[in-house]
Amino acid sequence: MKILHLSFFDNYGGAAKAAYRILKCQLNSKMQSDMMVYSKFTKNKNVFLVKSKFSLYLNNFIVRLLNFLLVKIYKKQSVYSLNIIPSNLSKKINKSDYDIVNFHWINHEMISLNDISKIKKPIVWTIHDNWPFASIEHYVDINDKRIFDGYSEKNSSLLEKLIWKKKLNIFQNKILCVIAPSKWIENLAKKSLIFKNVKVVNIPYSIDPKMFYVEDKINALKELNIKGNLNEKFIISFGATSAYSEKRKGFRYVYKTIQKLNKEFSNIHFIVFGENSKILKGIENITNYSEIHDENKLRNIYNASDIFLSPSLNDNLPLTVMESLSCGTPVVAFNVGGIKDLILHKKNGYLALEDNFDDFYDGIKLFLELNVKKKINYLEFIEYKKFMANFDPKVISNKYHKAYKETIH
Repeated sequence: MKILHLSFFDNYGGAAKAAYRILKCQLNSKMQSDMMVYSKFTKNKNVFLVKSKFSLYLNNFIVRLLNFLLVKIYKKQSVYSLNIIPSNLSKKINKSDYDIVNFHWINHEMISLNDISKIKKPIVWTIHDNWPFASIEHYVDINDKRIFDGYSEKNSSLLEKLIWKKKLNIFQNKILCVIAPSKWIENLAKKSLIFKNVKVVNIPYSIDPKMFYVEDKINALKELNIKGNLNEKFIISFGATSAYSEKRKGFRYVYKTIQKLNKEFSNIHFIVFGENSKILKGIENITNYSEIHDENKLRNIYNASDIFLSPSLNDNLPLTVMESLSCGTPVVAFNVGGIKDLILHKKNGYLALEDNFDDFYDGIKLFLELNVKKKINYLEFIEYKKFMANFDPKVISNKYHKAYKETIH
């Protein structure tokens, strides 16, 4: 059985990294899997480009222009997707010898809706956000019931209605199986009008225990080579792709936390990575990294930290939370989306009331007081083995293999 994964990127952003890790765990399990991408960051021989540099440049220009206009019109989110530009990928896919096509994040006009309707191979879709069962948006507001009731002239713009109807007509016939990484998105997909008659399976992302594992905090700090003696400091980290430009990532809570903690405590240092923010410049007890592609450096940050903050207000199964927990570092987050699949409340983290800063801050203070990494058997306290067993790459690969077999038989 040969599998073709389809993803715009192979290793940039949470969805692409998750897709790439799925590919790697399948390859390590001797499955015949490849990945087709528009933009390649790795040197993996099983990942291949389908666009020239010029075509990619042209595509990105059009996407940025479209998105600029859509954000101006709809304003609520920073990314919208239409998937309407002709792509002709279906021809390449249909001529190939792959048995199954596994969609991932296929936006940025990677493949058009019309082109999806022409694919003759069985399609499985690992959904990384709400776009596959929504309209043009990637995350649906909690009070927005259109994914269940339908997008119509009474509750939507003409564009939203047309895109959703087109997706409904194509996806309910073409998508044979949906793989939902979190129970939250599984529940939404099952209830959505687009996927209510499609098989939906919950298979979480895998985490590589050879890359993200527990290390000594002092050694991790040495590897990071941060100026000043931080060995006795309580270190709090935060990081996310588009952390500041996407409101749902909750950066305002991180900034508020930094301000409040700095008024109450003098022994705290913050490590922030991802998208740079001018607002943090001038705060002395912050080490501010930009985007980090080196997973060894990420592992050192998690291990150097005493807690990791994940204030997202809408998320599927955040890799940063998985990575931090696999390094034995507790996470303070809001009780939203798929995050509750990862955090054992008051054990390996804290699940604050949604959009409630006071409770979020209470969770941080709780772990400040617990200082779990100083406990002799702290890995037992955070139930580390239980967490890691749920995301073992071999287990995840076997679940995918089962889903594929059931799809084609």
